[in-house]
Amino acid sequence: MLVPLYDHDVVTHDAVATDLTPQQHLELQFKASSSSDLIDDGLRTIRDGRLSATNRDQVLASLATGLGRLYVLALDLHRLELGSLPERRGTTASPEPGLADLHAGLFDILGLHPERSGGDADQWLCRLSADPVADALVEALDAYRDATAGEHTAPDGAWERVRAAVDLDPGVGSLRHRSREDDEADDAADADRAPAQAYREAWNSRFISTIETIRSTIDACSQDGLLGGPAQSLGAELAGRRRGTDAA
Repeated sequence: MLVPLYDHDVVTHDAVATDLTPQQHLELQFKASSSSDLIDDGLRTIRDGRLSATNRDQVLASLATGLGRLYVLALDLHRLELGSLPERRGTTASPEPGLADLHAGLFDILGLHPERSGGDADQWLCRLSADPVADALVEALDAYRDATAGEHTAPDGAWERVRAAVDLDPGVGSLRHRSREDDEADDAADADRAPAQAYREAWNSRFISTIETIRSTIDACSQDGLLGGPAQSLGAELAGRRRGTDAA
């Protein structure tokens, strides 16, 4: 059963006015930066080829938590543009929606936005909607977001669902089929390692590309004003900060 994304019992943030005070702006900056840092940390590990059976629960939990915070922040900024945020929920409120619900709710809003035009935001939204991996990957990562509240141990089958989501890319799936890689691939003969390595590299690249596409789409929509004035300035600031980090 889907949890309504606009129910006042769902959102946990204090109501704020459209005209932000300096303190409110700092709070939004902190939330945006914390989500970005969690995503960056996870992607850096994968980009460096350091994702392994021993650290993947922690790495994917970081990514899932960062994505969740980013979605909630974007939805809150949209509500802010409409007038105000719902008040802080009580202890008996319904649980926060899952990643897949947050993802769908946010991009439904952005995709149907009346001010959507043919700019950068539109191009990124089209790119994301055509991505065969995005929806399945976000849904699979939700298990890791839940794991962060406990012992950083994902439920049985969580990793297989994440891997299968990325394998939906035809190129990655083809390499997976040829390599027949499993978690004990390190025991294979040297002759068998080249296809497995090619698959791992393609898988890592595709995973990163999908997460970056989601984040870049939100950035572009923010900078095009689809999430309101505060989001516009935050999106430009964070995108600029990431470009500076990548260039360093």
